[in-house]
Amino acid sequence: MAPATTASCLSEDPESLPRYYFAYGSNLSPTQMIARCPGSVPLGLAHLPHAWSWLINGRGYANVIHPSYPDSTSLLDGVGIMGFPDGMAAEAKPQGEANRGDDDTGHGVYGVLYTLSTEDEAELDIYEGVPYAYEKVMLPVQLIDPSLHSHASQPSQYKGVEQAKQENSKVVAPTVLALVYLDFDRVVPDAPRTEYIARMNRAIHEAQLSFGLPVDYVRHVMRKFIPEGDWEGAGIAPED
Repeated sequence: MAPATTASCLSEDPESLPRYYFAYGSNLSPTQMIARCPGSVPLGLAHLPHAWSWLINGRGYANVIHPSYPDSTSLLDGVGIMGFPDGMAAEAKPQGEANRGDDDTGHGVYGVLYTLSTEDEAELDIYEGVPYAYEKVMLPVQLIDPSLHSHASQPSQYKGVEQAKQENSKVVAPTVLALVYLDFDRVVPDAPRTEYIARMNRAIHEAQLSFGLPVDYVRHVMRKFIPEGDWEGAGIAPED
């Protein structure tokens, strides 16, 4: 099913919409996601607005932060219609606020958008350590129009990707409401766990190869934390 546009997200019953999940860490790897959540379907590259920043946090895992919402209470209290935090659906970088963890290149956060079944979401909650490691928030993300992206070096081998590209090739950056796992307690940049480096390198490789994860984003954002290396022996891991 093609992702809904912003208008349909605001007008339809949320229970009738597909459950989208925005992966920005090791779940950028469909190899890992399919092992964890067999019913998940990768749809393609997606993007959180430029005010959001990607980092490795104190637990040694990926996290994304927003300068307007330093903790879970302020974000969840600010949820507006259909789960959109007030003013965020059309936001760029907030005026007069520092963009923590960013290098001012305006990358925002890129990720892979998946659809999830109820069963897969329950499994993913366990892997993500809800609620002690991450909390679940619904945020608007933009699905990148594949006709505007030429980074992917070969047709995707993953179920659903080529179909999604065809279905969305005439839609410029549709906005969908997606599940995002956030850690509000650990928002300071830190070093990655050793085993996580291999899984992240696999994730970066697969996301670039099949979804067109931008080279500049990898170089200027992710490589500040994740050194290049192979992913031989990278497993699925019990968490994150």
